Amino acid sequence: MALTLEQIRSLKDQLRAQVSNLVPEKKEEAYKQIDEMSPEAIESLLRESQEKEEKSIFRRLVENEIQNVRLEENTEAISILDINPISKGHALVIPKKPVKSPEEIPKIAFSLAESLSKKITNNLKAKSVKILTDTKMGEAYINIIPIYDTELNLNSPRKQSNLEELESLKKDILIEIIEKKIEKIPKQKKKRGRKTKFHRRIP
Repeated sequence: MALTLEQIRSLKDQLRAQVSNLVPEKKEEAYKQIDEMSPEAIESLLRESQEKEEKSIFRRLVENEIQNVRLEENTEAISILDINPISKGHALVIPKKPVKSPEEIPKIAFSLAESLSKKITNNLKAKSVKILTDTKMGEAYINIIPIYDTELNLNSPRKQSNLEELESLKKDILIEIIEKKIEKIPKQKKKRGRKTKFHRRIP
């Protein structure tokens, strides 16, 4: 799309406003760069800005543009801990390529959810885990919700968490529990040998 002179002036004014709080030396340098920008450069900048705005939160999570605590991933999906969990260990499985409906979610994404559910059940001592699909902002994804005491669903109250807490929880979820099985070796009964009797010779 070709920008009109009025649009270019307006966009340059917006850019100047964004750098107006810089120290005088840097501000003058920034103003100069903005003034020298070609219409093509302005158009490219506008396009990039629009693309960023159009990205859903899920795309930004997949591309690590938003800080998150990632658990595991495979070729088709990633899993992260929800920053506002319904319960301890609430995780999301997000397809790497956006899908619009739960039916389009790749089977391998569900495999990741099931594998992670087992780890959450074992390592967080959850009674059970619910795997529920949901659609928000035009994208479908999977919720993994651990159940401890009360029954929960996607409309259950959420709690606020932070990255530090989630990093600690990640270690608990992904810890490998190695059970050492000690094979009991059956005790073998000692065989009693015959005692050899020595006879004294009487000279």
